Amino acid sequence: MQCVPPTITAQQKGINARGGRVRVYTKPAVLEAERLIRTLLISHRIQPLQGPIACHFQFLWPYHRREPKPVLAERLSVCHATPPDFDNYSKLLCDCLTREKFFIDDGQIARALVEKYRSPITGIYIHLAVMPTTVEIPSGFCPNCWTKYIRATLYSPGVACSKCEYIEPLDFSIPEEDKSIMDFGTLSPDNLDL
Repeated sequence: MQCVPPTITAQQKGINARGGRVRVYTKPAVLEAERLIRTLLISHRIQPLQGPIACHFQFLWPYHRREPKPVLAERLSVCHATPPDFDNYSKLLCDCLTREKFFIDDGQIARALVEKYRSPITGIYIHLAVMPTTVEIPSGFCPNCWTKYIRATLYSPGVACSKCEYIEPLDFSIPEEDKSIMDFGTLSPDNLDL
């Protein structure tokens, strides 16, 4: 979405105390930022995504005036390591995506990558994808806590997890291709050489 991303976040609430009552409210600047993002999202509307979601957000702000000349000359993107915080700003975007029904709830997000840059091109770039509901555990990792296995000691054969103390049982089953080699047939007095 081509725009200059607002720098205000959803966490910036206002507090008003009158007559002994405290009221927390959303600041007008936050409402304006939300309105801008929602307006830009309307033209990209899709059917609500179901299941676990992976999202990739890129926030691209314009260059600062004090940017080094080689960066400006080569039109490079520079990491934006100043506020707004990535989590607070992505929360504002997730709230807007939820309100515009891109997904049912932002609790569906199982994986997120958020990037912030200063760049010659400004905007907010969003990539959403539905993830598989099951993930195969790579070999060498504990199925309980996903910690990398360590070799077990002499007294505990197999492979053990150093974190949760799970011990992978040894597999003594014979593979199907090896069973044919070991098949000696049935023994009877007729086929014995004595």
